[in-house]
Amino acid sequence: MKKKQLQNLFIVYFSILPIFSLYFMHNRIATLIELLIAIALAILTIIYIKEARSKIYIPISYLCIVLIYLFINYYRSYNFTSLVPGNFNYNVIDESLTIIKLITPVMLLYFLYYINFNLKQYFLIINIWTIFITSNIIFTNILKLSLCSYNSNTISYSIFEWNNNLNYLETASKGFFTYANQQAAMLVLLLPLIFYKFIENWKYIFLISALLISGLMMGTRVSSLGLILVLFCLIIIYIIFTIIKQHKFQYHIIISLIPLTLSILILPISPYNNRNNEFVNENNEIEISYLTKRNLNQTENIEGNNDKKYKIKYFNTKVNNYYLPEIFYEKYYPIIYDTDFWYNFIKDTPLNKINYRYIEKSIIKRVKEINDNNYDKLFGISNTRIQNIVNIEQDFILHYFAFGIIGMLILLIQYFIIIPYEIHNFLKYKIFFRITLLSSITLFVFVSILTGNIINSLNIIIPFSLVLSMTYNKNIDKNNTNLL
Repeated sequence: MKKKQLQNLFIVYFSILPIFSLYFMHNRIATLIELLIAIALAILTIIYIKEARSKIYIPISYLCIVLIYLFINYYRSYNFTSLVPGNFNYNVIDESLTIIKLITPVMLLYFLYYINFNLKQYFLIINIWTIFITSNIIFTNILKLSLCSYNSNTISYSIFEWNNNLNYLETASKGFFTYANQQAAMLVLLLPLIFYKFIENWKYIFLISALLISGLMMGTRVSSLGLILVLFCLIIIYIIFTIIKQHKFQYHIIISLIPLTLSILILPISPYNNRNNEFVNENNEIEISYLTKRNLNQTENIEGNNDKKYKIKYFNTKVNNYYLPEIFYEKYYPIIYDTDFWYNFIKDTPLNKINYRYIEKSIIKRVKEINDNNYDKLFGISNTRIQNIVNIEQDFILHYFAFGIIGMLILLIQYFIIIPYEIHNFLKYKIFFRITLLSSITLFVFVSILTGNIINSLNIIIPFSLVLSMTYNKNIDKNNTNLL
């Protein structure tokens, strides 16, 4: 098999990746197929590319380090202490599967180095992703067939029917995709790269417009407000870049103000804005009701009262189930096993500070506190246990608690070195492409910091791996001189 044929196989594989993000592909079999194809392509690379074979010790050495960490992770599972029976059921198979997902980018980067796509091949794949994702979201919205971004129901209103009085659950749409936040991360990843192509060719304005419209339809903070801010910043950065470099200004950039302006005008009636308005109004009403309830139902003096029944009674009197849903203290981390935690939580935490992410982190911190092991900071308490308690919807915080400092350095190494490395590339080559690539990568990582279920999903990190592989592809800089 020639290298060109192998490249074509990789192109086909990467091009069809968005299909695995569709809701009917959300199962273990589809994920396994997605992973097995990647492994098969890696094996073919080793077989047919001599240079890849000659340095195969690099990925093998990395895998050995990962296996050592997994052994430590497994060994430490025997010495875990908690107040909940079963210690949250550590499972080495589930732990291994999560680790495999996390190390997939590192492994793919090695093989993509030898596949060595050119810029045209990269953008063939990126264009296919953009067209597939945006058309899926836009057309299903217009036809009112789309799934809601926040549940699995079908939307009731299309973009042509938006107004301030509509509930966001009836308008925010994610197409036929499984998770809105994952597709929002993809849109953020794609926009800077599509903007770069727009500088070369004005016809890419249609893809920029499609990305912004899709973002507004999805209705999340990242997809709606985020994409507008990203496009605005890219325009400003390009203008500054051309002035500093004294490069010929591409006047067709002015037309990018059209989708930007229209998006800003639509934003006030978008699902994102309606969701914010509903939350503000609902929070105000609930807080007033809650404060009134507290004033009317004062309990006895709590000083010196350590009775478990009393603490549960106090908790039930003070708890606001809008801010702290029952599922947290009844199912995820039951109050009957750790009454003191929930009693102190409701007594000491201001109402305006309570939100899902704060609750999630507070529970996991408490679990670590009960285990009382200094090595938890270095090696974590395992992803399995955290998932069996409650999923923290902030990827990097989740993986810090799950794998510790050492585990994060091993399993997420690419995220710590890639941004400084790409900054180095820009300073070295000083081309606008490097700015857009840096923006794409940085924004993706930033979204992962803000939200969850991104970097542990193969459907997202495999496409991200392809974009990462552009950072070390020197052919791009040698052949791309139009923006020097």
